[in-house]
Amino acid sequence: IIKKDKLFVVSSTENSNLRTAHKPVLFGILYGASAQRISEILNIPKQVATKIYNALRDLLKPCFTWLDNYVNTSLQQGYAVVNPISNRRVWLREYNSYMRQGRQMPSNKLENLKRQLYNLPMQGTNADIMKAILKETFEFYKPLPAQILGTVHDELKFQFVSSELWIADATKTLMEETSNKFLI
Repeated sequence: IIKKDKLFVVSSTENSNLRTAHKPVLFGILYGASAQRISEILNIPKQVATKIYNALRDLLKPCFTWLDNYVNTSLQQGYAVVNPISNRRVWLREYNSYMRQGRQMPSNKLENLKRQLYNLPMQGTNADIMKAILKETFEFYKPLPAQILGTVHDELKFQFVSSELWIADATKTLMEETSNKFLI
């Protein structure tokens, strides 16, 4: 039924006016947003937002199965591994403190922690990729007439002499190769 209903199709060509509202919902749910948050984003009743939440979880079942396992494994270990490439760990200090005391973490704190854990592999891996790219480009730029100007979230700013356009292509290749190391 949904596939036949044009109102449920949102893309750059169909219902593009709804695209702006749908993007934060999709990304939000992947980063741990609840039905309550979807209700707030779309300004709709929580009951309707719950249906959207459940439909997206069902549609993206492999992703949510992985995320649910990631959260559960992290809670069992007492730490989260951001990604297997950097093997960076984030210790769940407050959660571990409750566990050492033989107490349950209050449900509101546990739900907040779970949302943070949903967010961690994507945002944390992005941060690890950016750090790796910065390290590689810093080494690459040392002998060149180029420099790194700065970073803003997932964006890097470079400066180089206009007569050395090959540096831009080399930087792009270096960034892609570095990022690809994180694909598993």
